[in-house]
Amino acid sequence: MSSDQLFDALQKYHELSKVPFWTTFFQSVTYLSPFITLLSIFVAYFAVNRTQKKNMENDNKKAKRELRLKAADDFIEAISTVKMSFHDTVAVKQVWEIYLSGQINTASLENYIDKCISEQYKSTLMMAVQFKKRKIILKEYEREVEYIYEMGSKMGRILTLFNAYLSQPSSNKSRISGIINDIESDSKELNDHLNKLMIIVQENFIGKILQVED
Repeated sequence: MSSDQLFDALQKYHELSKVPFWTTFFQSVTYLSPFITLLSIFVAYFAVNRTQKKNMENDNKKAKRELRLKAADDFIEAISTVKMSFHDTVAVKQVWEIYLSGQINTASLENYIDKCISEQYKSTLMMAVQFKKRKIILKEYEREVEYIYEMGSKMGRILTLFNAYLSQPSSNKSRISGIINDIESDSKELNDHLNKLMIIVQENFIGKILQVED
């Protein structure tokens, strides 16, 4: 066999023994399959973990938002109750004038004053309790709550003194008139204060939440 024939024979053998491209490709894929599977598992794990983390963050934000909104709503309701109790107190002057005209007796006037004292005490106490329950959320209104509670306590003392003077209304008319003026002035001042506070709380909580949602 000549050298040329030997070369041709070797070349044909090489071509026959050469593995086709697709066979090599599929063999490579087979070898890489475990790695690809493992990589897919990692990608899926981190994608799911990231989604779960994002969902948890959204749930926490929603829970905090709902808690803040609930705290603000309860606080506004408590302020409104205090406001309503002072409406009765503002009317003490009109009730006193009705008493002087003889349309009601002393017992009826005393009962009205007692009602004012009771409702005012309960409403201011409820507001203070509501504030303490959610102080971590409402802490910026601590001074406002203290002021309202102090004004309520002051009004309670004035009304109690008024009732004491009613035991001798004729001899205490001038004192009662002075007390009534104080009651009217303080009640209107506190009523204005409560109105402003309600608006501020609504803007700081409900207004901001609605802006975020928009």
